[in-house]
Formats: sequence, structure tokens, C-alpha cells
Amino acid sequence: MIPPILEYDDSKRSIIEPESKEKVPERMVLCFMNNVLKKFAQNKRWEIAARLKNESEIWPVYRILVNNIEIGITHPGIGSPLAAAHFEELIAMGAKKFIACGSAGALIDDISFDEFLVVESAVRDEGTSFHYLPPSREVNCSKKMVDSLTNFLQQNMIKYRKVKSWTTDGFYRETEDRILKRKKEGCSIVEMECSALFSVANFRNVEVVAILYTSDKISNGVWNNTLWNKNDIRERLLEVSINACSVI
Repeated sequence: MIPPILEYDDSKRSIIEPESKEKVPERMVLCFMNNVLKKFAQNKRWEIAARLKNESEIWPVYRILVNNIEIGITHPGIGSPLAAAHFEELIAMGAKKFIACGSAGALIDDISFDEFLVVESAVRDEGTSFHYLPPSREVNCSKKMVDSLTNFLQQNMIKYRKVKSWTTDGFYRETEDRILKRKKEGCSIVEMECSALFSVANFRNVEVVAILYTSDKISNGVWNNTLWNKNDIRERLLEVSINACSVI
């Protein structure tokens, strides 16, 4: 028998559906950098529009105005299952266009710490995406969203590169053999949510794109995480994501 994860069910209706009476802006930034998000929210006195609730925490969804456009901002939670669930709830609250921003580990040597990474596709080494799309090795981000974001970055002379990512559930199982295999199929970075977010967006007919920075490197069999919390890069990434979300 095949593993249950490969038993794709294309039913559009589930027994439990995401529902909410709260409303959020149609444009949304999913910020995985919690310390930066909290700093911005406190210093800029952002208004709370709604809340995402689960057993571990209550996550505020902020509402701000940028270029006369309402933008929502929240932390979606770490890892594909929680991020996808919060993504679903935000869609139910009215959000339709998303930019996800956060960190990634570099699998190759030539990625610099001062360039942003726009994820074009992701290898599906997590379980959540298989509940939303038929089994496949990878999933693409919306070309329209990738093009819109990279056009914004070019117009504002912001250094970036387009990449394929390896999305994994197993943070502590990034072995040398797995890293080599992912590099051979073209992955430049590793993270924990992109393939799930792309799959949910495809299933729910909304738009999402991911822009990341390199927080650490595992390209030479050694973990170098000296820039994990380099806040100047993280704050710049959130600012860029907010501004891009108002125009793309």
C-alpha cells in the first residue's frame, strides 16, 4: 500500500473549514521574523485588525496604510503545518495577495548575505502540501507574482536572485547526503514553509510569493549561523516586503 501522504483527495470541501467573522486587508505580509515584527508594531504603533489563535499563542494581525493601500501583517507560525493553517485562516478573513518574508539556509557558497532571494519553486520535502495538490517532486510559485516582485526590486535597485528552494519538515535531518541531492537538482536554499504556501495558494486561488534572506549556511558540511539575527538585514527585508506588497 502507498503511504497515506500520497493518497491525494481533490475534494474542495472538508469537514472543518477555515471560518472567521474578523476581516483583514486583501494584501498581506507574512513575516517569519518575529523579533523584527514586534519591534515594528511597537515603535510604529500598528493597529491590530484581527487575531490568529491556537493552543500555543495568540498572533496579532496588524493593519497599516502604505501608499494609501491597506496592508495586513502577521507572523504565520514556523513550519509548514502551522503556517498553512494560518494562511487558510487569513484567506477566510479576506486576504487574497501575500508576500512571505523570512530567512533561509544557503546550500551553495556563492549566495551573499546582502542579496534577497525570490523563490521561484520549491522541492516538497514536507507533508502539508500533499493535502492540497497531487503528488509531485516540486511546486512552482506564481510566475505573475515572481515577475511583479522582481520588477519592483529592479525598479528600486535592490539586489536579488531567483532561486529554487528545498522545503523540509526535518530541521535536524539536513544530512550531508540530502543536501548533496538537493543541490544536484538545483536547490540553492533550504527553509520550512514555501512549498506548503505555494500549494495552499494554488488550491485556494490566491496569490503568494516569498522573498528571503540568507541567515545561515550549510554548504560545506558545517553550520554557520552567525547572521541568524542580523537585525539590519531583517528590518530592511520587512520594509521592502511591506512596500512591495502595496504595489505588486
